[in-house]
Amino acid sequence: MHVQPKLIHERHDRKMEPFYWIATFEGLAILLLIALALIIFPAYWALLYQGWAFTWLLVSALGLWLLRISIKLLIKYVWENNHLSTYKLYEDRIEWVEFNKKARSKREDTTPLGQVTEAYIGRYFAMHHYAYKKSKWREKQPLYHFLPSLHIVYRRGMGIETFEIPFYEPKDMEPWLAALQGAGIPVQVYVALMGHKMDTEQRLTSLSKPGYTFPYDEERPLAEAYHQLVIRMDEQAGKLTNPEKSLPSTAVST
Repeated sequence: MHVQPKLIHERHDRKMEPFYWIATFEGLAILLLIALALIIFPAYWALLYQGWAFTWLLVSALGLWLLRISIKLLIKYVWENNHLSTYKLYEDRIEWVEFNKKARSKREDTTPLGQVTEAYIGRYFAMHHYAYKKSKWREKQPLYHFLPSLHIVYRRGMGIETFEIPFYEPKDMEPWLAALQGAGIPVQVYVALMGHKMDTEQRLTSLSKPGYTFPYDEERPLAEAYHQLVIRMDEQAGKLTNPEKSLPSTAVST
C-alpha cells in the first residue's frame, strides 16, 4: 500500500487582526461618506441656484476623485486579506502558492526536495506587521519589522529557480531547516535584504555574491540562536558597506 508523504509544516499568510480590519473599514466608510457628500451637495446647489453656483461642480469633481480612491483601497484590502500565500513542507517536497499583492498575480509550484540545491536564511522588510500579529492592548508596536525568511534554490528543467518563504517567527522555520539539513541540503545565511522587485536572475546573483553569505552551523534551535545570528548578519553587512570596519584594528573579540 502506497503511503502518502507526511505533511511536516505549513506556513501561510495571516489575515489582518480583527481590530485593525474593523478600523480599516471604518476609516474607508468615513472616506466614502465624505466623497459622496462632496459629490451630492455641490451638485444639488449648482442645479438649485445655477449661474455662479456651477463653480461648485469643481468640488464634486474632487469628490469623484476621492470616491475612486476609496473604492480602489477597499478592493485592494479585501483582495489582499483573501489571497494568502501558502507554503507546505512534506517529507519529499515543497508545495507553494504565492500571491504578488502589487501585481495581483499568482505563482504556484511543487518542488521535490531532491531538486533543492541549497537554502539561505535571510530577512525581509514587513511594513505594518503590527496589524497582523496578536498584541496586548496599548502595547507599543513599530511601524515595520524585519522578519526571518528562507530562500529556496532548486533545479527546474535545465535552469535554476528560487523563491522566498517569509516567516513571522524564527521557531516556525525550525522544521524546515531540520528537513533540509536532514536531506543533505546545505543551508547558509544571507546577510543583506532582498528587494521585492528583483527577478529570479537578480535574486540568484545576489545570493551568490562573495562575502554576502556564511554557513549556518548553529546547533541550537533557531529561536534561541536567531538574535545572535542577526547581530552577526548586521556586522558582516556593515563590513560590506563600510570596508574600513573589517580592518584588524576594529575587530571585536568574542
